[in-house]
Amino acid sequence: MTNRIVLSAFIALTLSLGACIRPYQQDIQQGNLITNDDLSRIKLGMSQREVEFLLGTPMVADPFHKDRWDYFYSYKNQKTRETEVRQLSVIFNLGELSELRGYVSLDDLENLEPSEEDLHVGGTVVTRPTQRKYGLFERAAEAFRSDEE
Repeated sequence: MTNRIVLSAFIALTLSLGACIRPYQQDIQQGNLITNDDLSRIKLGMSQREVEFLLGTPMVADPFHKDRWDYFYSYKNQKTRETEVRQLSVIFNLGELSELRGYVSLDDLENLEPSEEDLHVGGTVVTRPTQRKYGLFERAAEAFRSDEE
């Protein structure tokens, strides 16, 4: 009788431990990675060809606004579930660079220095706050915690 109880407890424990292991998921990196070094080379009045050489082909070339190029970069860390997002719009006037919009402007380029993140990640990162998605058990536990307080 005790052998059956021990055996069933062992089997239940073994099966429950298998559910605790998360498979490896690779970090997801999408878009154009633009570093501070790349941005520091950009000057007002550069041609479209020079900007494309420095920053790469734009992620979005709007057919309705031929003088606007959009660069987008996203990095999702699978362990922490955090997503870093950078967006940069390059505006041209008569084929020359006239404005930058996004996480850096033309005025900021003068004072742009490599940051600590620049050495590790490769650019200044603007992190959009993300909401953590809770699982079923975490939501149930949260419901009980809020009732007690």
